[in-house]
Amino acid sequence: MDIPFNMTAPRPKLEDGEALVATAPGLRKKGIFGNRYGELHLTDRRLVFVKAVMKGLGAALTAGGAKPMLAFDLASIAAEKVPKKKQFALVVTGGGATETFLIAEKSLDDILAMLPRRG
Repeated sequence: MDIPFNMTAPRPKLEDGEALVATAPGLRKKGIFGNRYGELHLTDRRLVFVKAVMKGLGAALTAGGAKPMLAFDLASIAAEKVPKKKQFALVVTGGGATETFLIAEKSLDDILAMLPRRG
């Protein structure tokens, strides 16, 4: 699921010593009006979602990195690939919250392979 042409997703603000491992553009599904385009970033400590902003001024304001809209600690999450109509979704559960992200199937498989196994 690509980000619309008139939007861009800024890099997330990282904690000290944290490094990006993988990035995938996608759509956070949340009810009827809660959908948000952005990027899902896998770091060595967290799985974070940064929402997309309009190109231009919005991108300039987040040049130093943006605070993630959602952040999941890798030690406490469960993730799975779920079919959604003709697409696949990444469903992440952790910290009492469940979130659904529509991303390209190859990116989804790559991220799932890099997540630590639970159980």
